[in-house]
Amino acid sequence: MKNTDLLDEIFSAISTRAALDRESLRPVEREIRARWAGDRAYIRADQSVERTLSILRDHAQGDRPAELARRYKVSRRQVQRLVRSSNG
Repeated sequence: MKNTDLLDEIFSAISTRAALDRESLRPVEREIRARWAGDRAYIRADQSVERTLSILRDHAQGDRPAELARRYKVSRRQVQRLVRSSNG
């Protein structure tokens, strides 16, 4: 895998697809770089996003964490973390 600057790739894609001037995005890019410089970032797969939304939806409908953990093959603690983090 080639060593690509992820932020550069992301902001170029946003600029192109949203028809925004690349320079207008620079302040946001600088903020992100200042916060995350040198760190490794985790990029969650789409499947995880969909699963998380499903867990939160089912929990909001009254399903218990233990039941959700079995259904989605995650730990009960993970379900509890997702619910807690979604509540602010």
